Amino acid sequence: MKKIIYIAIWIGSLTYWAQAQTNTSFDIPFEVVNGMIMVEASVNGDTGTFVLDTGSPTIVVNSRNVSNLRLAEANPQTHMDKRLAVKVNHFRWADIERQDLQAVAMDISHLESASSKKILGVIGFDVLRQYELLFDFEHQHLMMLPAKDNWVHRVNKPLHSLRFKMHGQLPVVKAEVAGVKLKLGMDTGGTNLLAEGLLDELEAAQIGQVGKEKMVGFGHRTHYLPAAKLAGVELDGTPFDETRFVFDDLDYLEEQRIDGLLGLPFLAQFRFSINYRENRIYFWRYDAALWGRRI
Repeated sequence: MKKIIYIAIWIGSLTYWAQAQTNTSFDIPFEVVNGMIMVEASVNGDTGTFVLDTGSPTIVVNSRNVSNLRLAEANPQTHMDKRLAVKVNHFRWADIERQDLQAVAMDISHLESASSKKILGVIGFDVLRQYELLFDFEHQHLMMLPAKDNWVHRVNKPLHSLRFKMHGQLPVVKAEVAGVKLKLGMDTGGTNLLAEGLLDELEAAQIGQVGKEKMVGFGHRTHYLPAAKLAGVELDGTPFDETRFVFDDLDYLEEQRIDGLLGLPFLAQFRFSINYRENRIYFWRYDAALWGRRI
């Protein structure tokens, strides 16, 4: 998870959880700490803090804090770089419960240092893919909705509706930024990033003053990277206000074939939802009367 905390969590293959579609909605409180979405869940009988990250492919468990893990079948693609494929006896988050599931175990103490919290793991895309996820950062609540014909879209039409295609675990939107056509991934676990080489390609008239932004990475190393506000931002043909991006080496995203990421600094300006089944991202204003009940 190379993001605001600047770390890439990646495994070579995704584990698909066959999950029955429910007709009910449930809401989950969260806390944002240093750009990370924190929720409460339990693993192997221990309840504690997990990072919710749509950009992580699967469940990650903290090998320092979670006990009773069993080795999964040997897989050379997942047994590398201090990551280990394991089996978890029991996992529960809100109304989602799994037994005997495959996960990735690794030391994620860098996330604990960044948040000053004991963290049991990371909840990723495999847990989320069957739902529409509606985030409200103003009230710090997440609503998990049925992906098909849920009540939110019957109550209020969104301000914007963007199409996306899945590249691995990331929803990717066609974009134009400062005169250059790009493909940008949407990632709730990160900041706004563009490949460092793009800084020389963008139209100079649409680039604000270039400064430096502090980024803390794996091993607690500090980096200072170029950053600037960019005008002329369009996503799926829809114009948005100028947006600040950090420019960095994004070689770790090569498999996703994208040019950058839009993270919480952009997404949290709105109530927004990600519907993986419909391949749509929806945005509402915070002052919109979205529903009779509040999440």
